Amino acid sequence: MVRRATTRHGTARSMRSTRPPRRAESIPGRSGAFRPVRHIVVLAAFLCAGSQFAHADAVTPPDTLRLSMEEALTLALARNVSTLTAREAVIGQAAARNEARAVFLPTLSASGSYSDTWGEEDGGLPDGGDAALGASITGSLTLWNGGGRMADLARQTAALHRAEASLRQAQQSALRSTIDAYLTLVESLHSLDIAEQSLSLAMATSEQTTGLLNAGRATVSDVLRADVTVAQQRTALVRSRNDVTTARRVLSDLLGGPFVVVVPVEPEFEPSLLLATPLPEGVEESSPSVAIAEASVTQARATTRGQKSRFLPRLNASATSSWSEHGGEFGEPDRRGSLAVSWSLFEGGARCFALQGAQAAERSARWDLQDTRRQVKSDLEQAWIDMRAAEAQWDAAMQTVALAEDSHAQETELYTLGRSTSLEVLSALDTLNESRREEIASRYQILRAYAQLRAVRGTLEATMFKGSSLCPEMK
Repeated sequence: MVRRATTRHGTARSMRSTRPPRRAESIPGRSGAFRPVRHIVVLAAFLCAGSQFAHADAVTPPDTLRLSMEEALTLALARNVSTLTAREAVIGQAAARNEARAVFLPTLSASGSYSDTWGEEDGGLPDGGDAALGASITGSLTLWNGGGRMADLARQTAALHRAEASLRQAQQSALRSTIDAYLTLVESLHSLDIAEQSLSLAMATSEQTTGLLNAGRATVSDVLRADVTVAQQRTALVRSRNDVTTARRVLSDLLGGPFVVVVPVEPEFEPSLLLATPLPEGVEESSPSVAIAEASVTQARATTRGQKSRFLPRLNASATSSWSEHGGEFGEPDRRGSLAVSWSLFEGGARCFALQGAQAAERSARWDLQDTRRQVKSDLEQAWIDMRAAEAQWDAAMQTVALAEDSHAQETELYTLGRSTSLEVLSALDTLNESRREEIASRYQILRAYAQLRAVRGTLEATMFKGSSLCPEMK
């Protein structure tokens, strides 16, 4: 059974409808058409109003967009800048890995040359006038470079895994922020409903107090106290409306693009389903943060191997085939092959210092991985605790709302009978409003904690919400 946040009038509304503006109607004359004089007056008034309010007319009101939770999350992923840049980083790192693979293949190059000298008849050298044409093809292959190529390939592969984990982390962060902003907007709309109902109750209490004063059953102090409560509730209503506007602005910024008035759909979820499956052991290993730290360790280890390879010799093979032309004819091709071994014996200690730096970076990466695993495990446990605490608070808040509604109704009835003071009625009203807000906040805190749990594990997806109905699948 899906639990819903309730108000005094039943299920809380998930959005506020607005009436479309009326069209301006023309005023016909007695004969069914505008009189000439009236037509001129109306035209002049229209031009005057247009010149006065030209700036106001230039401002286009924002569009209204009704979005379910799934639609909002999908739109946020498609437009989030961090996600887009992280995706481009993955593409760039994949290209870098392919470049590291390319060094294992041989290289082939071709060259050509042409030379000529002026003859004596052209004012040149006495023995000039001979033209020479040459062409050559050279192929080379590095047979062994101390394992540096393998180390570089491993480093680029680890960097690719790190970029992919960073992309997944950016997606989780975007989804988590969008869910929080979406729920904040829903809560703000509920709070706005509560503020409107509270103002209506306060105004009704004020009118009732005034009537009792006229009947001699209330004092002026009671009337003033009721009027102060009405003023306070009006202030709270203004604050609630501002909270709704701010929440819409934040959500629209997360969705990207121009500002739109987002109308959310009430999220539907069953808290008991979110708490049905216990947290599995070792689940922190699937976290994007852990994957990034592990990739960093692999990358640092490969860098250390690359620095070690600088101490070993190199073995290169090359082959060249060249042709040359003399007297209009190409001679026999000249083919050569070579096998070269090189070994740098001393570089002023640069290799030793570079190796020391790489080893220090590898040790640092290992410490960071150990700390990241500990932190992720703590975050998972805390999110699980927050879910259970929010559920307990929600159960208590629902009971408090029911009791506060009964208490306010009884205090109002007793005040009508003259057996209670207005202070007690207004105190009961404040308690009712606060309990309603607490019930709404604790209900959605369950979903917030669950989203945090999935985000830390890296399993938060937009497809979890079918429309605005949560379909949890613990992975």
